[in-house]
Amino acid sequence: MLMDVKSSIHSFFSKKDTYYQVQKIDDLLLELKNNLLNSDISIDFINNIIQKIRIESIKFKPEAADFKKKIFTLLYSEIYSLLGNAFTGLTLAPLKMKVIVLCGTQGVGKTSFCIKLATHLERQKNSLRVAIGSLDNKRPAAQEQLKKSTINTDIDYITIPEELKSSSLAQQAFYLYKMAYQAGYSLIIIDTAGISPVNMFEIKRLQSVVEKINPDEVMLLIDSTAGQVATNIALKFNQFINITGIVLTKVEEQNNIGTAINIKMAVNKPIKYLSIGEKINDIEEFNPKRITKRMLNLKDSSGFTEYILNTDNNLIKNTKSTFDFNDLYQKLLAIKNNYNIDYILSFLPLKTNKNIEKNKTLIKEMAVILSMTYKERKDPNLIDNNRKQRIAKGSGCTLDNVEAVINRLSRTQKKLVATF
Repeated sequence: MLMDVKSSIHSFFSKKDTYYQVQKIDDLLLELKNNLLNSDISIDFINNIIQKIRIESIKFKPEAADFKKKIFTLLYSEIYSLLGNAFTGLTLAPLKMKVIVLCGTQGVGKTSFCIKLATHLERQKNSLRVAIGSLDNKRPAAQEQLKKSTINTDIDYITIPEELKSSSLAQQAFYLYKMAYQAGYSLIIIDTAGISPVNMFEIKRLQSVVEKINPDEVMLLIDSTAGQVATNIALKFNQFINITGIVLTKVEEQNNIGTAINIKMAVNKPIKYLSIGEKINDIEEFNPKRITKRMLNLKDSSGFTEYILNTDNNLIKNTKSTFDFNDLYQKLLAIKNNYNIDYILSFLPLKTNKNIEKNKTLIKEMAVILSMTYKERKDPNLIDNNRKQRIAKGSGCTLDNVEAVINRLSRTQKKLVATF
């Protein structure tokens, strides 16, 4: 079974080495190559980086530990440079309604990403009025699924009338464009049916859509778990459609992020976003610096902060000057319901999150709070040792778990005091 790139690189750099010896260079590089071959990185990239490191090794003869640092620096530089050095953002023409078309194979996650992107962009720019529409006539109930996803959001769905569904795909696309324009929307995101890039009939229909409405962005969604197949799909689509950017889906815990390297090498198109889970907030702008740090097992605290704050559920904000266990429970529930916990932990180095039981810790803390009486949740000072033992028994947790929850509340209260 293939390892993810993060684990492969971590496996190599975590080993202890003796002092540098000339004859060990090739052994060391062979070990690195084998580790990378066990990941999802393409052989072309691996051969290229190994050759560059071999050339560098001729220039100096440090101890093995220092030599590994040099390898690490070269890996960081090469991956960062390849991925683009900066988030490219969306190319949206000024002074006109913007149009984004999503395309890709079936089952890649276009429909769920459509609503994610719409809410993400609207949250970023409060003045942006966003609508979505669907041209997916192949999958049963696909359009109804997208329409239902707008419930409890500020995103509007534009429905194609039944009498138009027998017309060409280009005409349906133009209808969505015209209705969004007439209604005064700033942006419309159009979902399309999943197609095979070798099916020329479907490709020509997609081409007709792009020619008819001239979108600002045509984003290709790629399943990051598909390995080399993902690269072949990107190559085929790019051959026939003027793709402006790539979205990697099913990234989850960053385990398949090596696909980004392969696709960037193959088609040289900017990677715009990562789709990292099923929840509406599970979207991240593709930041090459942060992605490179995570690949090389470095902590990405800025990425973590942005992921948490880039939502509108007021997780961090609190308008009250007091904070009790009822408030803490609501915060924990918001984390559980709105965030991908596994993905949050991927921002940390492997050695940091190695022994963390992820969701179990969160569930234990919630169980502890639910085992308290109403008065105890309102006034934590009532909780003496006897009450702690009762709470521990009622929640199925240990006294240490109960103490940890009480300490968490205390820390939060101190932060609030500093805020008000």
